[in-house]
Amino acid sequence: MKIQRILVPVDFSACADNALRYAAAFAAAISGEAGSAPTLHVVHCYDTPVTVVPGSDILVTMPDFEMEKELHAELQERLNTLTAKMAKQSIVFTSVLIRDQNVWDYVEANPTQADMVVMGTRGHTSLMHGVLFGTNTERTIRHSKVPVLTVPHGRKFKRPARLLLATGLEPGIEGNFAEAVALARRFDAQLDVAMISTPDMYATTAVAQKKYAELKQHHPYDKCLLLTYNAGSLTDGLREIASFRKSDLIVMFTHGRSGLRRLLYGSLTEEVAAGLSIPLIAFKYSVKHIIPPHSI
Repeated sequence: MKIQRILVPVDFSACADNALRYAAAFAAAISGEAGSAPTLHVVHCYDTPVTVVPGSDILVTMPDFEMEKELHAELQERLNTLTAKMAKQSIVFTSVLIRDQNVWDYVEANPTQADMVVMGTRGHTSLMHGVLFGTNTERTIRHSKVPVLTVPHGRKFKRPARLLLATGLEPGIEGNFAEAVALARRFDAQLDVAMISTPDMYATTAVAQKKYAELKQHHPYDKCLLLTYNAGSLTDGLREIASFRKSDLIVMFTHGRSGLRRLLYGSLTEEVAAGLSIPLIAFKYSVKHIIPPHSI
């Protein structure tokens, strides 16, 4: 898992500032790998201002490019001030303003700009500057092809000593399991593999142990432990396990459902990211095959 460029969307809220501080500390913790320090690429998305066209019977708007120039200059100054305040000697900061484009489309159109995205799980919306956080953090998890690390507001960085991998151990997750092991190795951290059974998603301990043994055979790691747990919901189970295992970071995989599949089945990863007070990193599910409705 190579992390050389971390993209951090900001909207100048306290939530975004906290996520940026977390990202800077995370980058500092892994600096020096591959012979260079990670770069933090700070971005702000905004919409082109519009003006109402007078003298029409219906509401007609058109882009106001004069106002856009003023807004662009103001936002660039705020970005420069923010990155200058956050700059650390071992971390390189770059910044860019993104007009009329959301974060995940920017990442997809500029694949060399990010190996990971770091976002806050709470924030405010702005009609003028666009919406980045709240539901857009969830949308970024759903659409991004690179890992997305979500940071609850007020959470300070702590070098992860214990990772909690939430998985249904469904077929085809070998690649993702390898990513989780690689992340744990990066921090020399304990990796707790949690198979949580709920009324809607159930597996016996014997089945979980068999699948886990197969994964460990291909991706051995001494600091790895299987946990089987029964709970009313995945979020409740993760909250309880994370509490008694003192987890620092939750790892999940997302299928990135959209359209009717999302309406019918929802997204457990996005639900968990919004409902916990622990940072969560979401990897895109890497194997394409028929996905059962209850899978993560």
